[in-house]
Amino acid sequence: MTIKENILKEKLIEVENNKYLLKNDEKYFSLGLEMMENIGALDTELRDNLIYGTLSNWILNNRFTFEQLENLLNIGVDMSHLFYKLYEKDEDAVFKRTFSVLVVAVIINKHRKKTFLSEKSLHEVKEWLQ
Repeated sequence: MTIKENILKEKLIEVENNKYLLKNDEKYFSLGLEMMENIGALDTELRDNLIYGTLSNWILNNRFTFEQLENLLNIGVDMSHLFYKLYEKDEDAVFKRTFSVLVVAVIINKHRKKTFLSEKSLHEVKEWLQ
């Protein structure tokens, strides 16, 4: 695990212990972006429980604006996430692709409860996922 991943893990353990609330002036979206950068981490606790679990919690509990959710959605389906090393022989790359699409699913679920994505965005996501 990299130093950056260790620091993120420590932060997210603290967030989890604080019932998924941030302290002081920390920003949910900036930490969300950092989590998306590390969504393919090989450390299962960091990836499965802390990154995916925290992002899911924040998405479902309105910690992001609709604009921020759309940004996270676009990140989740970009070449560095959904299509990351798709045709390369890197077995670990599957984690980044898989957990990115799981975040996309949570965002789409959020949209089903309260419409915020455009028809165009939904159509694009559908095309990328086919």
